[in-house]
Amino acid sequence: MKRGSTTACIKAFWKKARKPVKAAGAGLLALHLGTQAAYWFNDAWHTARPSKARIEFQQAFDIPLRGWSADIEDNEYSVASLGEVFHRRSCDKKHALGVSSFRIESPSYLKKSLVQQAGAVFIPHLGYFMPLVNAAHADARAGSTTQYHEINHGEVLALIRKHPEFEEKWRALAVDASGESLYRNPLAQVLSRIRGLQKLVPKEQRSSYELIKLGFISEYAQTSFLEDVAELCAEANDSSHLFALNYFRQNDSAKNKRIQDKVRLAEAYGLVPAGISEYADLMSHYNASFAPFEFSGRAVSKETFIDASDAFLKKHPRTSLEIVIRNSRLRIMQELHKQREKYVREDVLEEYQRLFACPFKERENYAWALDMFREFWQFEDEPFRAEVCSDALRLFYAYIKNKDVNLSRNGVNYFLEEKGLLAP
Repeated sequence: MKRGSTTACIKAFWKKARKPVKAAGAGLLALHLGTQAAYWFNDAWHTARPSKARIEFQQAFDIPLRGWSADIEDNEYSVASLGEVFHRRSCDKKHALGVSSFRIESPSYLKKSLVQQAGAVFIPHLGYFMPLVNAAHADARAGSTTQYHEINHGEVLALIRKHPEFEEKWRALAVDASGESLYRNPLAQVLSRIRGLQKLVPKEQRSSYELIKLGFISEYAQTSFLEDVAELCAEANDSSHLFALNYFRQNDSAKNKRIQDKVRLAEAYGLVPAGISEYADLMSHYNASFAPFEFSGRAVSKETFIDASDAFLKKHPRTSLEIVIRNSRLRIMQELHKQREKYVREDVLEEYQRLFACPFKERENYAWALDMFREFWQFEDEPFRAEVCSDALRLFYAYIKNKDVNLSRNGVNYFLEEKGLLAP
């Protein structure tokens, strides 16, 4: 076909297609203008008329909570879960969190801002942090690990402005034998995030064992300094008990040495729970007291754990790990009390008083404590008080559904105090 006839065909095709293409373009423009108008109206509406949950969140943490009602007011667990995340970090932090707002982002494309829509198309994500305005975003479907991850970006950026040596120390733990950085180069960092271009970044086929030995808890952690810190700290905060046992067991110390060094550095700057690097050693005393045949190198007396945990809590008096440790102490104390071996009623009650006074009341462990308290009163043959504990547990779950942002700070202690089970 000659060039002239080809050009004529293209012109003829465009003449026929021009109107539908323009109509489609106008339709897409109208659709996106409509989504942006709805997005900004939603923010303006909730800023002018904030719900009880949003007001309480801002009062508790001094930052606004943004998003659609479907992801906040209509979501039973989102606010209580996010409140727990912020309370834990408030308990363990040594520096400002560096977050000016938190948005629970809708998974619906039509409920996103233009920037979020572009991100959904080109840069898939469950969360991100905007350093220019210190705003953390997490998808409504994301769990607490993602929330910790995005908050950590704000924490670390605020931290290195005051303590630039932190970044230098961390980067020194992320080099190979020749002293070269193990992070991706800047171009690879950008390409690895863009849909369709990730394939341009050569992947080093490393097993999880090899990654851990290099000091990375995930492949994504090797992307950059900020992602490395956020990945490690998010796991350490979200699953502290399992994280400590996984990376600080003595028989794996050679493999985990770089991870351990990074955790100790993060701990020194308040980015993870205080004492987490010593926690696995402490809990080995607890486990040995119940399964001595598995821990031949440990003393088998249950009193060993009580003494060791006393020393731990004196050294780390406000750690968010306290409620886990006191629950473990009470399991031993309550068992010895039932066997009439040691600990009178007043000893056990004094320990419960300390447990319920913990500054951070992680939901699972607080609920477990209420159930143990019920068992204690059943053993003491006081059915009324045992039933009060059952009522307190039901009330606790009701507060979770009611989006109580202060639940991990207050629990339902007021109810136990009203019923005379706790001292005010």
